Amino acid sequence: MDCAAFFEAAGGQLGETVAEPSQQTAGGQCVYEFYHPRVRDHLGTEGLATSFNRSGVVWVPTGRQFAVTLRVPERYGEAVEEALDPAPLAFERTDHRGVSAPDGEMLTVLHFSLRSGGVSEEDVRGTLSALGTAAAV
Repeated sequence: MDCAAFFEAAGGQLGETVAEPSQQTAGGQCVYEFYHPRVRDHLGTEGLATSFNRSGVVWVPTGRQFAVTLRVPERYGEAVEEALDPAPLAFERTDHRGVSAPDGEMLTVLHFSLRSGGVSEEDVRGTLSALGTAAAV
């Protein structure tokens, strides 16, 4: 799967659901970034805190390497975990951080990640599908 096919697959699974998606190719990597809609709902998309809570998917066709970081407010964490569970590639909760929303509300943002090499196109598509379900939470 080249970058064009990857971007088409990512956009097809995520594009209607996520906030401010973008795509770029850099150093042989296909990078698709976005905000989870609940991050946007609670933090907006203008602040510095929000820019540090952008999610992303990276595909490296030459090494068949695939990586995802998904950031969501803690209150949606359990539902997101359930949505990610059917993915052919396993996600793990890797981090969290406290963030102040523009209205003064303090949020904990959870990070779900995966990184894998030798990944099949089928696994990429299946994982993007689960990610699309998680983005709809």
